[in-house]
Amino acid sequence: MVNTYNTYKNSGIEWIPYIPQSWKTMRLKNVGFLYGGLTGKTGDDFNVEDDNESYMLFIPFTNIFNNSIINPNQLYKVKVSNDENQNLVQKNDLLFLMSSEDYDGIGKPAILEDSIDNLGLNSFSKGLRITNQDIYPKFLFYYLSSHVSRELVRREAKGFIRINLRQDRLHCCKIILPAIHEQTHSIPQATASYLDKKCVEIDSLITLQEEMIVELQAYKQSVITETVTKGLDSNAKMKDSGVEWIGEIPEGWDVKPFKYIFKTGKGLSFTKADLVNEGVPVISYGQVHSKQNKGTQIVDSLIRFVPVEMTLNSPLAKVHIGDFIFADTSEDLEGCGNCVYIDKEIGLYAGYHSVIAHAQSKSSNLYLAYLFLTNCWRSQIRSRVSGIKVLSISQSIINQTTVILPHLSEQRAITSYLDEKTAQIDALISLKQEKIAELKNYKKSIIYEYVTGKKRV
Repeated sequence: MVNTYNTYKNSGIEWIPYIPQSWKTMRLKNVGFLYGGLTGKTGDDFNVEDDNESYMLFIPFTNIFNNSIINPNQLYKVKVSNDENQNLVQKNDLLFLMSSEDYDGIGKPAILEDSIDNLGLNSFSKGLRITNQDIYPKFLFYYLSSHVSRELVRREAKGFIRINLRQDRLHCCKIILPAIHEQTHSIPQATASYLDKKCVEIDSLITLQEEMIVELQAYKQSVITETVTKGLDSNAKMKDSGVEWIGEIPEGWDVKPFKYIFKTGKGLSFTKADLVNEGVPVISYGQVHSKQNKGTQIVDSLIRFVPVEMTLNSPLAKVHIGDFIFADTSEDLEGCGNCVYIDKEIGLYAGYHSVIAHAQSKSSNLYLAYLFLTNCWRSQIRSRVSGIKVLSISQSIINQTTVILPHLSEQRAITSYLDEKTAQIDALISLKQEKIAELKNYKKSIIYEYVTGKKRV
């Protein structure tokens, strides 16, 4: 049986038509005070090399973005002097992202449940110190995490390339609150305590589905690797390839330098500001690194457009069936070797920060697209890249790699098998992702219903 309140009243807040009669509405500025993150810091201040240096811990942007409850194991260090006066984060403070690359991140809240001495906050965030004695921090956190509250906050943000939320706009956001005894965990079945329990249960189910996805992705990777390096015939005679990363390969397979199969070049030179809604289709490094990119076909949603005049003097930047577009930079080793396989003719051009591999033969190179997905092939690139925060992948590095090639008929059989097998695995992954989405929506609905008074515990 669902418990509800006896009487309700108008909330005065858009999208929350009514609230229990005993609840009240207020603005966030009446809850406590907002404070800023680190000030006066340069890039060098964040390079703390040893524990003998004078430093303080701080909560990075990613800790708030990725977590609802601040993870004490994901703190960074920053150099400080004895005379600095930085704001410190305390237990039960709420933290908000005030600047983000998209509207999904803007205003996202997190809460610090641990007591950590001398703890600072990144400069892209604000902290909220609750001083109103009628407010239980965990309940307020749940309310601010609800989809209705998040949408109201997002409407206050502004920006194009980067989205920003002003402190005064966050201050003016309206909230609703039950009596303090309904918020706190001092009552066994109070709202915050109930939501803690339910959210833990749902998060556990989400984690289980995520672990299954990781296992399926690993299985998919192993199937691809085994098939493109050993073939479909388990009884085939093997020979030493003479190449360290390959090991043994079936007799009759060839080993060839990448540069004998492809001619490399650079993509177009432009910036995000040059993109238009209609024009010549392009794919740049951002789309190459996208999670939507499967590596074996063009994904239409990843295509962007530039004015036709930007392509007139760069005919070699145009790609055709059998070609590849590699990203020439990556933020991590895992992304080194990411590429898009051109599986159809659409007048596509390679965009900025990309390396083109023009196929010498116009036959299908789908087999190679699968080969380029394997860690063993990518190890050749990863061992040669340079850089610290951003890894550079040059034409020379790609040209120094080697590939293995079965006969064309065997390539076709391998790709046909992998198309079917990977589609089956991807379907299972999609089911797990749908389940995760359902669980997340269920979590949102529970939080919303209880923090707005639709239901009571």
